Amino acid sequence: LTLTLTLTLTLARSPSLSLSLCPCRANVAPPQVLRQAADAKVRLDELFDSLRARAAKNAAHYAVPEPPGGDYSAVLPASDLGNATRSITIVTTAALPWMTGTAVNPLLRAANLARGRDEGKVALYVPWLPEAEQHRIFPPNVTFAAPADQERYIRRWLDKAGLGAEQRLLKIQFYKASYVPAFGSVFPAEDIVALVPDEDADACILEEPEHLNWYRTTGLSWKDKFSWVVGVMHTNYLSYVLHEGMPAALVKEFFVAHLNRWMCRAYCDRIIKLSATLQDYAAEKEVVCNVHGVRGDFLKIGDGVAAALRRRAAAAAA
Repeated sequence: LTLTLTLTLTLARSPSLSLSLCPCRANVAPPQVLRQAADAKVRLDELFDSLRARAAKNAAHYAVPEPPGGDYSAVLPASDLGNATRSITIVTTAALPWMTGTAVNPLLRAANLARGRDEGKVALYVPWLPEAEQHRIFPPNVTFAAPADQERYIRRWLDKAGLGAEQRLLKIQFYKASYVPAFGSVFPAEDIVALVPDEDADACILEEPEHLNWYRTTGLSWKDKFSWVVGVMHTNYLSYVLHEGMPAALVKEFFVAHLNRWMCRAYCDRIIKLSATLQDYAAEKEVVCNVHGVRGDFLKIGDGVAAALRRRAAAAAA
C-alpha cells in the first residue's frame, strides 16, 4: 500500500515519470506508447486481482454485519445516527472561508445533527492551515493567526445562515494540515483519530474518506476507534485524473481507483455516494443518496415558479 501510494503521488506530480511503468522508450510512436500502456494496465489488473483474492481471506474484519432477517435497509443500533444520545464526530478536508463543497456541506450537516442534542455531542474536525498557506485558498486579505479566530468566523457564518442555536451546540476542532498545490487540496498533517477523546468516539462521518487517508499517518484505525464509520463521497477524482495527458492518465487512473477502494473498504462501514457517476468503492457497502438535501431558498424559488404557472393557466382558462 505504501508503494502504491508513493507511485500514485509521484505520477500525479510528474506525468512524464508514468512512462517508466511501461516497457517503452521516449522516441516510440504515440500509438505504440498507448498500446504498451494499456498492456501494462492489464498486467497491473491481474496483479491486483491476486491481491484482492488474498485480502478476501481477511474480509470478515471489514464486512458489514448482517442485520436480523438479512434486511440491509434496517437501522441497527450501531448505525442509528438519529439517536440523540449518541456522540457524532464529523471529519472533513476543508473549512470556511474556503467556499468549497467539503467546507460548506459538512458544516451544515454538523449543525443540523447538533439540533436536539446536548452541547458538544456533535464535533466537527476541520483542517488548520499555517497562516503562510492560507492565502492560497482563502479570499483576498482573509487570514487567521490562530484557530480560535477562524472558529469565530465559522460560527458567525452559521449565525447568518440561521443556525445560531445549532452553532452554540456544535463543537469545532482543528487538526494540523497542509495545502498541496500539485493536488489543489488540503491533507492532514497529524493523526486525527488520536485527537478524538475516547469518551466521544462513537459514530463517525468521514467526508471524503479516500482523501483523508491518502496521506494517512500511523495510528489506530477509524473502525477500531469508532463503533460506526460512514464515508460520504463528494469528488470524482478519476475524472480529474483522466483529464491529464495520455498515457500517464491511464496509469494514474488505475492506481487512484484501487487506492480509493482500499481506503473506503478498510475504514468505512457504510459508503454514501452523492452521485452514481462516482466510481465503485465497495458494492456491498455503498449507496447513492443526496444527503446534502436542498436549501430552503431553492424550494421557495420553485414554489414561486409553480404559483406563477398556476396563475397563467388560470388566466388562459378564463
